[in-house]
Amino acid sequence: MTKNAWPIGLTIVFIVFFLYLTGFIVLSQMNRSDLVTDNYYDEEIAYQDQIERIERSRKLNQQISLNHDIQNKIVELQFPSEIDPHSISGNILFFRPSDAKQDQIHPIRLNNENIQIINVKHLTKGMWRLKIFWQLNREEYYDEKILTIE
Repeated sequence: MTKNAWPIGLTIVFIVFFLYLTGFIVLSQMNRSDLVTDNYYDEEIAYQDQIERIERSRKLNQQISLNHDIQNKIVELQFPSEIDPHSISGNILFFRPSDAKQDQIHPIRLNNENIQIINVKHLTKGMWRLKIFWQLNREEYYDEKILTIE
């Protein structure tokens, strides 16, 4: 007497499919996906403020320039000449995308030629993002530069 294997095979396929689907649903429920924050409105206002800082920086006659002296291991930031070096305040954040523990903040202290020199001997090799926040005459500005330490 020969048995027909179709009912057994079909039952096994349905059981495997059901287990796969159940596993997929359970795993997807365990994965958090927070797309909206609780204080979305406040973050949107802060983001709009950042856009305005960037626009003010772009409207200046001269942009901040970055010069990396590899041999002396210093970074030279040239601020716009229209800025009075004694009336500016702010910070330069050395942001390390791959390791937040290495981030460093340096206060802005320009010399009479609107230049700030920062020693980078202690920085790890790789890419750094310089986030420059400054304030002048109660107006806030922001600029960003990329620095690669070799």
